[in-house]
Amino acid sequence: MICLIGYGNNMRSDDGIGIYVAQKIAAENNPNVKVCVSHQLHIEMLEEAVLYDKVILVDAAAGGEEVVFRKVDAGSKAYVASSHHLSPELFFNLAEKIYRKNINLYACSIKGESFELGNTISPIVYTRAEKSIDLIHSLINKDLVYA
Repeated sequence: MICLIGYGNNMRSDDGIGIYVAQKIAAENNPNVKVCVSHQLHIEMLEEAVLYDKVILVDAAAGGEEVVFRKVDAGSKAYVASSHHLSPELFFNLAEKIYRKNINLYACSIKGESFELGNTISPIVYTRAEKSIDLIHSLINKDLVYA
């Protein structure tokens, strides 16, 4: 079973793209994928996340490449951006420390263009979301191999 968590603030324009992707995946009704949406990635989500074979986090990014899809593992550096936000790396490390489990964790970051107040996602970010959905489908179908 796979757990996909899409998160972001859908009242901050492109920041809501993680939720959009999660809702698109949820609409497929794949019985092997549980989809969750949240405003932020919370430590409380770990309790359930450690029960899945794979966990996929989907969020907006303020910069970088258009779409980055990567495996998060023990070699990934954890950082704390604020006391109210967990990075994927910190999420992974906390699962290891609290539950003594190395979760099979992937992070999908979609570059946003606007994080202003509003509930409209930029057209180019929708295009990036479709690319991320293709990558997620590849992982769900086990066609995507990571070293």
